[in-house]
Amino acid sequence: MRALPAAYGWIAIVLFACAGCGGTPEQKALGTVAKLGGRVKANDQGQIVEVDLSRTAAKDAQLRTLGAFHHLQTLNLTNTAITGSGLDGLAS
Repeated sequence: MRALPAAYGWIAIVLFACAGCGGTPEQKALGTVAKLGGRVKANDQGQIVEVDLSRTAAKDAQLRTLGAFHHLQTLNLTNTAITGSGLDGLAS
């Protein structure tokens, strides 16, 4: 795995600013991660495979958007307010 280039952070911020403008589910999920101050990693094909929301204000409802990352392998939720209910929502 490799970290996404810094430019992806700016892209995520721009996508978040336009979250109400439509966009793909993955773009909306990137916007959610950016808004929370989380980090993502992509594989060599550019697919998001890791999301780190540790020590963020992430809530259960926000977690549902991460279902758009179909290749997600690792999700770090250490020191967040996520509950089992939020994880159930992500799984569905």
